[in-house]
Amino acid sequence: MVARLGFISATFPLEIALALGYMPSLILPSGAPLSRAEGLLPRNFCTYLKLLAATIIQENLWEIIVVPVEDESHRRFSEVLKELLPGRVIALDVPTRKDEDAVRRFASQLKFLAQNISESLSPEAFNEAIAQGNELRRALKEARALWIAGKLDSLSYHELRSKAFSFYFPEAVKFIRETCAQSKNFRDPRPGIMLAGGVTVKRALIDLIEEEGFAIVAEDTDIGDRYPVDDIPVGKDLEENLMNLARAYLRKAPSARDLNPAGRLQFYENLIRERRVQGVIFSYYKFCDPPLAEYPFIASYLKKHGIPCLLLEEEDEAMSGQNITRAQAFLEMIKCKLSSKTLSDG
Repeated sequence: MVARLGFISATFPLEIALALGYMPSLILPSGAPLSRAEGLLPRNFCTYLKLLAATIIQENLWEIIVVPVEDESHRRFSEVLKELLPGRVIALDVPTRKDEDAVRRFASQLKFLAQNISESLSPEAFNEAIAQGNELRRALKEARALWIAGKLDSLSYHELRSKAFSFYFPEAVKFIRETCAQSKNFRDPRPGIMLAGGVTVKRALIDLIEEEGFAIVAEDTDIGDRYPVDDIPVGKDLEENLMNLARAYLRKAPSARDLNPAGRLQFYENLIRERRVQGVIFSYYKFCDPPLAEYPFIASYLKKHGIPCLLLEEEDEAMSGQNITRAQAFLEMIKCKLSSKTLSDG
């Protein structure tokens, strides 16, 4: 059985795990009670990371866990995990800048991480790993195109990505291809909603939006519209491959942690224009500082351009009754706004 290397953020290049002979597995909250992590981390600490800690403690499935350190919360989280799982947790420092110096620094961090895990990182294995990663990206790109075109429903697209990042790779690509092959035109013209979250968004929120007669057309998440789906070039040697990986993963669409307000606004503007977004729902966990600190800035920009938005803060994997009510009221408001516009245009 192939040993599993867990990682908590798509900033970690899964090709590193493949090149070292591990099965890369994105760790997502799996319903483990938050109480399992209480006492390990401060009370006012990112709830998402607490849920991840609870999942890791309860399931204990991963031989090695990589924690990309993108802010101080992730650094604190990695230190706690190192105490709980001695010798099994590796922190990966992620530069906040994106220039060539930062790319070189990130490439050296990736090399150090790989050598920390194993001394068997060969150029041939790395070439094969990048080829496998490109195959996955092509499949994900195909799935994204079908989803945008309305031939793959949002829930299927959500499940596809969640599984694709935790399956053994040949099986992951096969699963995506089979799901895409079963796609069909299903979507009547419905108003489009953009979701914003962290690594991914909640299945319950997707269900609610679809049930209210809306289509999810854009997703500002790590494994959504921020994930790089273009091929990564296979270099002539190990150093070039590390640089190619570092460049692709470091320069993907910016997140709230990148401290790049101009880039974030451009990212939103492009998605809203290209996907015809009618409203944005931000779904974040309590005390997740970077996105919550960014929200007023993004919300002000959206409202100025006539795009309504809603912030939902959650404490666990289920949606609270209050947030269900708030989301329903928000969607009803958009329906009324669109109906009024249709009448005035008529």
